[in-house]
Amino acid sequence: MPTYNVYIKADTLNDDQKQKVAQAITRSHSDSTGAPEFYVQVIFNEIQDGNRFVSGYRFNRHMWIRGDVRAGRTSGQRKQWMLAMIKDVSESVNWDINEIWIDLCGIEPESILKYGQVFPPPGMEDKWIENLPDKAKETIRELMGNQ
Repeated sequence: MPTYNVYIKADTLNDDQKQKVAQAITRSHSDSTGAPEFYVQVIFNEIQDGNRFVSGYRFNRHMWIRGDVRAGRTSGQRKQWMLAMIKDVSESVNWDINEIWIDLCGIEPESILKYGQVFPPPGMEDKWIENLPDKAKETIRELMGNQ
């Protein structure tokens, strides 16, 4: 399950804007990878003034998105994925594209465990979901119902 941490200056985005960013990230991830939207988790980390530094100096203007995602995609795929995501996020809240940073960090699927099961390699999602316990499938249906 990809986890995207969005680091942003505290009180910069309201709840509606956070939802728009989360939906843009989710949609971009799903469109770029083919993974179901219910895989995607977005967490906002609001940084208080004086708690973020770049080059040793206070710097709290940019939105930084760090995605912990499954490894197994080519560099070309990752590049297109990041370009689509930055465009979607920028447009969702009218944010300057030059002030959004994205880092994708690949994790081998066998190092990810969700719903009591080791995660599948890219492209094997349907079979993985099929073999999940009924309780996990029920949770997934609930998540999909929120879309």
